[in-house]
Amino acid sequence: MDEESMDTGGFQRFAREHPDVKPEDIDRDVWLDVHRGMSLSEAYLSNENRKLLSERETARKNAENREKAAESARSSGKTAARDPFDEGWDED
Repeated sequence: MDEESMDTGGFQRFAREHPDVKPEDIDRDVWLDVHRGMSLSEAYLSNENRKLLSERETARKNAENREKAAESARSSGKTAARDPFDEGWDED
């Protein structure tokens, strides 16, 4: 571990940078990264970045699925070309 993550200065820095975050609200993965040597600030930001990337990917996939569903709905509403044989039945 680096000195910043070991001493209270690292925690004080984090508290200054993120005053609204309570220690009990910090994900377990953040604490694992701190244990592996990252500062708390670095670990927290890295974890937040991973979450945002995951949310962005989910939103992209959802938009893609909505577009596919819309295309399917549009194409299913088209009327098929009438067969000439069937048209003969409608003649008077």
